Amino acid sequence: MKHSFCKMFSTLLLCLLLYSFTPIHSQLCPGFIKTFTDWIKQKPGMNDGSHAVGAKMSGVTIKDKNPDRYPWGFIYCAEGRVGLSGNNLVGRFTVVFSDRKGSDGKRFNPDKTDLMDVTIYADGRVQFMLRSWGNATYFLQNVQCHGDGFITGLAREGGSRPSFVTIALRKEIMHPGSDGFRDWPR
Repeated sequence: MKHSFCKMFSTLLLCLLLYSFTPIHSQLCPGFIKTFTDWIKQKPGMNDGSHAVGAKMSGVTIKDKNPDRYPWGFIYCAEGRVGLSGNNLVGRFTVVFSDRKGSDGKRFNPDKTDLMDVTIYADGRVQFMLRSWGNATYFLQNVQCHGDGFITGLAREGGSRPSFVTIALRKEIMHPGSDGFRDWPR
């Protein structure tokens, strides 16, 4: 009895593990992305009351797997808005990094940032263009769209340095006079 229970439990755990690592293909992403492009199209523009899509992005990068090295990785983040280009969402972000310190030793130095363009295509693909690094481009792999506003995926810059990336999207109404993140990260 005990052996069959363990075998059944092990099989269940294996199924759950396989399910959790099975990528959700981007077929679900077009509908997800369309909800945001349709929102902007309802009231486009840059005036007070116009519709916009806010975005916050974060990534965790492993740059060294040697257990004797530190720092072995870093995190980065950005926030802003994405706009429409056809049926795609596009934005340019100022990105701060945990491994870039200021003279005071604090991480995420706002004077040591990179520019990154992000394109979220209507079909679910996500492309990054590193403006500060010669306009190098790469796509997220295993893109998943989550109904609560998140896009996740794995990025490999130049085939190495894996990063797990999360992009959070939110429908917003523009209020240019009071939007506080326009000066971010300062």
